[in-house]
Amino acid sequence: MKKLLFIAALSTLCLSMSATTHMYVRTHDGGSYKYSLKEVKDVVFFEDGDYVMDVTDSNIELKFRIISDSTVEVAAPPSSYNPYVVTSCAIPDKVRIDGKEYTVTGIGKGAFDGCENLRYIELPSTITNIGAFAFAGCEKLGDISFPDNLSVIGDSAFFGCCTLSYVNFPSSLSSIGDCAFSECHGLSGIRIPSKVKNIGIAPFSYCRGLKAIVVDPENPNFKSLDDILYDKDFTTLINAPAGIEKEDISVPSSVTKIGDAAFLGCHKILSVEIPSGVTTIGRYAFGECISLTEINIPSSVSSIGGSAFWWCRNLRSIEIPSGVTTIESWTFVGCSSLVEVKLPSSVTSIAESFSGCRSLKSINIPSGVTAIAPYTFMDCRSLESLTLSSNVTSIGRSAFCRCNNLELIIDNNKENVKIEYNALEDCKSVTYLK
Repeated sequence: MKKLLFIAALSTLCLSMSATTHMYVRTHDGGSYKYSLKEVKDVVFFEDGDYVMDVTDSNIELKFRIISDSTVEVAAPPSSYNPYVVTSCAIPDKVRIDGKEYTVTGIGKGAFDGCENLRYIELPSTITNIGAFAFAGCEKLGDISFPDNLSVIGDSAFFGCCTLSYVNFPSSLSSIGDCAFSECHGLSGIRIPSKVKNIGIAPFSYCRGLKAIVVDPENPNFKSLDDILYDKDFTTLINAPAGIEKEDISVPSSVTKIGDAAFLGCHKILSVEIPSGVTTIGRYAFGECISLTEINIPSSVSSIGGSAFWWCRNLRSIEIPSGVTTIESWTFVGCSSLVEVKLPSSVTSIAESFSGCRSLKSINIPSGVTAIAPYTFMDCRSLESLTLSSNVTSIGRSAFCRCNNLELIIDNNKENVKIEYNALEDCKSVTYLK
């Protein structure tokens, strides 16, 4: 007859598995239990309110991966793992594998990814690294206490932890990865400690409640001004909090680069004043700034990243400066109120950039452009007239699809232009001048 494991529901479980000898279960109040693996068939994490569980059909186990001669990390569970039953867990500081003791120093990549019902996690003081996607999608995780020795928080480690309301980074922290806390809507403020050396792209993007990012004055690598994060010299604007209260932003004159995803998801911003020294606007820099109505791009700008103004649905007009040569993919996709775009003669390449700009009436295609990329103007239903120079020899798939009011003029003969599938579907008219 197999052994059954009975544990009170209010105890927070910490499970460490020995590869061949014993299993240890620790309760939140510090107690611990030791079982022979021969006695226990399976272990499950159970729902709050269940005071007894019969370990008959469980497939839940917490596994560890050896990462050095003396350390392990909590590993991602097997494919049969059911994340929905995990509600709380405390990680041990040490485990024994094949009779040897290891220190638990990390939470591995995706270890608790998708544990939607996880409400509480206790990390030991030995943890120094939280891996990519470690707690991604833990929607009910309301609070977490970071250990004093934590050094690295990986990419998307807490992505989508929308209930997380407070984080207190330890002074030991040195790195925050890309999208580490993206979509953590419950956060209202972030303080960057003094030893942080690396901050990835969009670490706090789409945190709708986040109103301020503050940097410890002793940090030599980053600074903050008016709740916005910059590099130490105020030359790169790194990240504005998505919930920033200020509607009109004036970027400091020292800034030369608007970083990738710098204002991504800042729904309240109406206007941004960019100084004349800026040369680069990064990818997704103003993506989904849904209230942004106007922006003046200075002549100093020579590079605009893909999706830079993606889904700025209230932006009405824009003029690209003469130093820009490429309109990257998705730059203005979804800008449904955009009426007019002025492109300089320096532009030689236009990627899929204006799809879904349903209000667009006026745009010029410079003579240096030789190809219209697939889907570039798809669903631009207000576009009335457009002339393509004789240099255009290729029109990609669905490039002008559903441009119902467009009278397209091509300064070439039909035989010299490669027209891909559905490229001109539903255009009002197409005229070849040669």
